[in-house]
Amino acid sequence: MKIKGNKILITVGASGIGLGLAERFVKENNTVIVCGRRKSRLTEVSEKIPGIITRACDLSTVSGREGLFNWISAEHDDLNVLINNAGIQQIMGVHDTDIFQRAEEEIKINIEAPPHL
Repeated sequence: MKIKGNKILITVGASGIGLGLAERFVKENNTVIVCGRRKSRLTEVSEKIPGIITRACDLSTVSGREGLFNWISAEHDDLNVLINNAGIQQIMGVHDTDIFQRAEEEIKINIEAPPHL
């Protein structure tokens, strides 16, 4: 991959590893789009990194993923790199009353979202 002149989408790019990648790719003269669920965090990122593009979305839902795809298609059809950074891991035990719901959340983000995107 060439590291300059790309348009890159980083899922969950407003914190942690995603944010570090976003900062680095912007320094290498790439156009970077980050998405995430927390609008307040995305606002902080856009204030911190001039020129970064942000989009609030929930990748755990089909409508969230399709909404992101439709927006990218309409507004950024020259996107050429996807860094799928979204993923969760929760500490769960067999005696937790909400184990199935929490496992479903992990499956939606970790298993369903990547091939859907």
